[in-house]
Amino acid sequence: MPVKAAEDVVRVRQAAFLVDEGRFEDALGVLGSHPFKPWEGGQVAREMYVLANVERGRQQMSHKAFGEAEKSFRQALEYPVTLGVGKPSRPHDEEAQYWLGEALNAEGDRNGALSAWRSAADSGESGDGNSALFRAAALQRLGNSQQAEKELSRLATMADESQASAQDFCIAGRAQQFLGQGSTAEQDFREALKRDPGNRCARLELTRTADRMETVGATH
Repeated sequence: MPVKAAEDVVRVRQAAFLVDEGRFEDALGVLGSHPFKPWEGGQVAREMYVLANVERGRQQMSHKAFGEAEKSFRQALEYPVTLGVGKPSRPHDEEAQYWLGEALNAEGDRNGALSAWRSAADSGESGDGNSALFRAAALQRLGNSQQAEKELSRLATMADESQASAQDFCIAGRAQQFLGQGSTAEQDFREALKRDPGNRCARLELTRTADRMETVGATH
């Protein structure tokens, strides 16, 4: 691997560590202070950038800082030149668009929220990953409950497959959350970690669940 690419990998790993620690601002600082060179597999830098912004926004949502959350989700939709990845003709920004809709809705901007959810729902491709999950979640928020439930139920059954991976279990768990099955979702996240202790998706979701329970406990 070229020296510059190796430096890029170190930066991404540092940012990933900070995300795992819940230090989203610091992770974004690491990514923003380094010019990444376009290289094969280099899209991981933007993926970490998106994750840090989305997680920061969700954290801000939990603190009812909806305006700040909106900024974070809008930033997740950007393609900074320093990340070395250009915006594709059909970007897969469904997750950021979905959460942007949530933030705008919480701020009372219903039209803006509907526009964001439509952007997430209209990306057009099917699949079994996060893109499919947040397209379905956006359909749910747009009132297309029948289609949304069908797709979310399909994604939830990914955990039933004999060859299901840790990420399959995490996607299934997130689908269960949108279906209102919190306890089943938690089981899926725990199974994901059994299969891969390094699964970031499951760890973040379980941390969020623990934080919610701690907050509820503190208010009683």
